[in-house]
Amino acid sequence: MDDSLRKQVYNNLNLVETDDLLEIWQDQNTGEWDAETFIIIKEILTKRLGYMPSLPVQMKIKQIFVL
Repeated sequence: MDDSLRKQVYNNLNLVETDDLLEIWQDQNTGEWDAETFIIIKEILTKRLGYMPSLPVQMKIKQIFVL
């Protein structure tokens, strides 16, 4: 993703309510969202909340077994 597109995505996601971003983050639907988008969501949530919420256990298990 080039810098211009990344900035546009960041600005658009920054308009989304925190609860909605949390839902996207926790669902980790990689079929709907690009990997870079999750990095941007993580940045926004960390800035808003002061910490990064952990993923649900089911998502952690998927990540472990995909590796």
